[in-house]
Amino acid sequence: MNHNNISIGFSRTLLAILTGWMFFLFCYVSRVEPGVIGNELMGAFNMTASTFGFVSSCLYITYVAMQIPTGVLLDKFGSRVIISFGALISAIAVFIFGFAQSVFQLQMGRFLLGIATASGLRDAQRS
Repeated sequence: MNHNNISIGFSRTLLAILTGWMFFLFCYVSRVEPGVIGNELMGAFNMTASTFGFVSSCLYITYVAMQIPTGVLLDKFGSRVIISFGALISAIAVFIFGFAQSVFQLQMGRFLLGIATASGLRDAQRS
C-alpha cells in the first residue's frame, strides 16, 4: 500500500470528523445565543419577556419535532448529505435572523434553525 493513499484517506477521515464536530459546535452556539443577546433583542424590537421567550423557544419546538424525521433521513442518506443540507439551511436561517426587521422574521429564523440543527449531535457521532 502506498504511503500517499494512506495519507489521503486519513486526511479525508479527519476532514469528515472535524466537519461533523464543527456543525455540532454551531448547533450548540445557536441554542444558547438568545441568552447572550436577549437584552439587545428585547430593546431593538420592543419585546416583552414573554415574546422574547417564545422567540427563543421557536428553535426548540422544531428541534424536538424533527428528531425522528432527521434520524430517518440520516439513515437513508448518510451524514455527509444531512450535514450539507443542515449547514445550508442554517446559513439561510442565520441570515434571516440576523437581518430581521420584525419579531415574525426572528421567529422564522429560529424555526428554520431548529429544523437545520435537529440532527447535529447524531451527525457528529456518525461522521
